[in-house]
Amino acid sequence: MIIAGWIVFNQFPDRWTLVGAAVIVASGLYIVDREHRLRVRNRAALDVEVEALAKKL
Repeated sequence: MIIAGWIVFNQFPDRWTLVGAAVIVASGLYIVDREHRLRVRNRAALDVEVEALAKKL
């Protein structure tokens, strides 16, 4: 959208707008990475639990 605003309206965002956008993008990437790590850890724990239940049977 920065490029579209620059081309259509001939306006480029100021420094603080770019800093704010970078913070938002970085926090989104952090959340995606954290959720992925939690999903992998929970899946591993579930596999261990299923294996333990299978040994009992």
